This record gives sequence, C-alpha cells and structure tokens, in this order.
Amino acid sequence: MTYRELLNAIRDLGFEEDPILDEYKSIIANAVNRSQHTIFYSVVDKAKAFFKAEAEMAGKEYIHLPPTPITADTPDNFVIELPERTIELLPLLSAYYVLLDDDERKAVMYYNTYDNMVNDILSVALSGRGSKIVGGIRLG
Repeated sequence: MTYRELLNAIRDLGFEEDPILDEYKSIIANAVNRSQHTIFYSVVDKAKAFFKAEAEMAGKEYIHLPPTPITADTPDNFVIELPERTIELLPLLSAYYVLLDDDERKAVMYYNTYDNMVNDILSVALSGRGSKIVGGIRLG
C-alpha cells in the first residue's frame, strides 16, 4: 500500500472530499505514525516468526524494523512498511485517531473493526505455537 492509497482509504472512511484531507494533513500524518507504531508493537512484534515465514513462503525478504515515520511531506508513492496481512489495519486505526474528537461513534466503530481484525490475525499467527509432549518415562 502506498501513502496515497492509505490517504484514499482514510478519506473513504470518514471524509467526503480530498480538500479536507489537505486541511488535516499533519493530523493524518500523526495518526498514521501512531497507528504504525501500535500495529508494529502490538501485532507484528508479537508474531514476527509468523510474518517472517509468510514472507519467505512468498519469496520475499522479511526485515523486522519499525516502519519509517510519515510526515506531511511524505510523497504519495511512498510504500508503507508493514507486513501485507497487517496493512488493512492501518486505515482503520488511523481513521479512529483522526475522527475520535469529531465523530466518536464512527471512530469507535472503526476501532472495533480494527480490534476484531487484530484478534483474527493473532489467532492465526499464534495458533501454531504450542508444545506437544511425545513419549516419556512411566514412573511407579
């Protein structure tokens, strides 16, 4: 996802027109940075082995680094640096932060959707983690 695609997704979640995005440019950049940070440390970091394996199966290299911060001057073609599976979380959480003061009902709806998606991702990513005890010694 590019920064322009992210802006369009945020616009579609809460703003009627592109000019309003220009007025909110620095607020959106701050919301995106908060969202990237939250997603990286609450989802990606918890399941880094899963995301690494997923990238390798797709023939891609996985580098586990926090995403590059966004500024109001970030070019539209800048590629967001989060694993593909988590990229759909970014517009929802960013819209939540942007809309929280203006439309709390809509913001909470987006946060609930984000939270459900996080739980779905983590349940898949962490489901293979467990231990199986095979064999053993019979005592007594």
